[in-house]
Amino acid sequence: MKILLTGDWHLRFQKPQMRLDENYFATQYGKVEQIISIAEKNDCEYILQPGDFFDSVDTPWFVIQAYISLFKNSLVTILCIPGQHDLRHHTRNIENTPLGVMDAALTLGIINDYLLENEGVNIIGCGWGSEIKNAEGSGLNILLMHKMVVEKGPQWPGQTDFVSARMLFRQYPGFDLFVCGDNHKTFMAENNGKFVVNCGSLMRANIDQVDHVPVVYIYDTNKRSLERIELKVRSVKKVLDLQKAEALEVRNEKLEAFVEGLKTPETLGLDFVENL
Repeated sequence: MKILLTGDWHLRFQKPQMRLDENYFATQYGKVEQIISIAEKNDCEYILQPGDFFDSVDTPWFVIQAYISLFKNSLVTILCIPGQHDLRHHTRNIENTPLGVMDAALTLGIINDYLLENEGVNIIGCGWGSEIKNAEGSGLNILLMHKMVVEKGPQWPGQTDFVSARMLFRQYPGFDLFVCGDNHKTFMAENNGKFVVNCGSLMRANIDQVDHVPVVYIYDTNKRSLERIELKVRSVKKVLDLQKAEALEVRNEKLEAFVEGLKTPETLGLDFVENL
């Protein structure tokens, strides 16, 4: 059996602040079409999506309708779990949410706190806020999870709410494959034939993603092997507003300097705008 692994999609209509697209929805829709096409061409049984399927519970209805139509015509079953962006007020209830509507329309399967068994392959879902439980029994065990998983250590000074790939291997030895969401950076870790796969975000939405390459992985359950496939994307200069980002960075640096100046006896004057 082959399974396509993907990351956080954050499906939405309005474009993020730093994007240049005239029609961000169409761009993102095209990326999802790419993923489905790759899965179908590789005869994948499932697409595993690890949460933050939608960017907001206030997603416009026509966006939801568009993806319902797309998925209903797909030959591949999408399995997912809820991330915090899929839930109202960050509760664990998917009722009255876009993801809940997709599930009710039978266009995908939500496997949060649920075990799916197929041909000796066990797929366990662990959405945002759920507790990870180690796999038990025989077969090949896959954990689909939404939790901040990092390759080695904290991604920024002071980060504490995370788990490393090494910790997953050590604490949950019953799993053969971890498919992770929440961390928008791509990485893959391997330990004695077991894998942690974090595809990262589907889209380059922020300026710190200049070097990000959207990818998917194909996992072969018989060979227990991975194949990395990069999605077709446009040049970063065509999708991210680098000039706006540079201007904001300069303004932030001036603001930081102004705040630091207030901490010293020598004042910069009281004209806030002028000092910026």
